[in-house]
This record gives sequence, structure tokens and C-alpha cells, in this order.
Amino acid sequence: MSDVIIARRYARALFDLAAERQQVIETEQELTAVIALVKENQDFKRFFYDQKLESPKKKEVLRNLLANRLSAPTLHFLYLVADKRRERLLELIGQELHSLINQAANVVEGEVASAVALSPEEIAGLEAALGKMVKLKVRLNNRVVPELLGGVRVRLGDRIIDSSLRWRLAALKQQLLEADLSQIGVS
Repeated sequence: MSDVIIARRYARALFDLAAERQQVIETEQELTAVIALVKENQDFKRFFYDQKLESPKKKEVLRNLLANRLSAPTLHFLYLVADKRRERLLELIGQELHSLINQAANVVEGEVASAVALSPEEIAGLEAALGKMVKLKVRLNNRVVPELLGGVRVRLGDRIIDSSLRWRLAALKQQLLEADLSQIGVS
């Protein structure tokens, strides 16, 4: 079974529990904080990923370190992850949880690449227009890509909408290369 499928199952279980308790956002924030701790603190990372450390000992350390910072459901979820030796999937579980939350809220996230940073108003306008097109609430992150020259390139899931000047120039070049110039007297 692939890591994504496993992570999706764990995320679904955590999402269902959090939704039942009406703590979806808090649970995601707590899991994100733990993932950040794993990424930023090398000692904690070594401890958390240590497969030789017995699960009861790992759970005891997790309880001592995190019980004051996490709700009981999130802490118990980490215990389950430790029991099943799925610690290395935690970041992927976090990504899958985020996707489930977006699905439940009818939100799709994407990226808009532009030659210069877009204003919040421009991003909001683009989100509104795209939202009407896909019939979902759209959230865009802006990434500056100077090579685009002008215009924007939007990625929503597996869809790409490219209206960049760079793409338009490339398309025009291709049209000129394919044009039958003999009709206008050019050979």
C-alpha cells in the first residue's frame, strides 16, 4: 500500500474525530505545530523517528512534552501513529488532513504565478472569477516569477491557465513558424 493511501486513511480518521468534536481547525493547527517541531528541532526529530524506541516509552515522552500543548484527541492520534510506526508519514498525513478540510469547506487552493507581486485586491478578484468558473471557493497563493514577463499563470489542482506574456510570445512564434508565408509573397 502506498504512503499516500496510508496517510489519507490516518487523516480521514483524525478528520472524522475532529469534526465530531467540532475541533477541525484546532486539530489541524495542533498537528501543524507538531510537524513544525519535527522539522525544526533535530533532537525531537531523531527521537520521534527512532524506530528502535519502544512505543510505550515514546508515548510517555510525547505525553511529558506535549500534553500541555495539545488536545487529548491530537495527543492520542500521535500515540496511534507511534504504535503503528507511521511517524515518517506525519507530514503527509498533515497534507491529507488539510485537503480533507478544504474539501469539506468546498475550497480549492491554487497558485498564481506573476512577473510582479499581485495586490490583495487583484488576488481577490482573480479568486472570485475563478471561483465562479469552478463553482468552489478559491484560495490563491501568489508566487513571483519574473521570467513570465507579464500576465499570470494559475494552477488549480491539475488545471493550468496560462495567460502569461511569455506563453503568448511562444504561441505567436509557433504560429509564425507554421504559417504558410508563400500566400503573401514571402518565400
